[in-house]
Amino acid sequence: MRLSTRIALGVGATVPLLVLATGWLLLRLVATDLHHQQDTHLGERCGRGEGRPRAAARERRRPAGGGRTGP
Repeated sequence: MRLSTRIALGVGATVPLLVLATGWLLLRLVATDLHHQQDTHLGERCGRGEGRPRAAARERRRPAGGGRTGP
């Protein structure tokens, strides 16, 4: 196998892996930032800037009877 073929195969395997790794990293960074913004927004809506705003928002949405409608 020629050297140029080996280099082409190496680059052909490395570049897609680098693109996938970069995409995964970018997705994780965006998701973390989005969750942080959601927590901040929910915290402001709940009227307090600390604690667990998502849990507080979930508690506010939950019906008083626990959601049960039967006997």
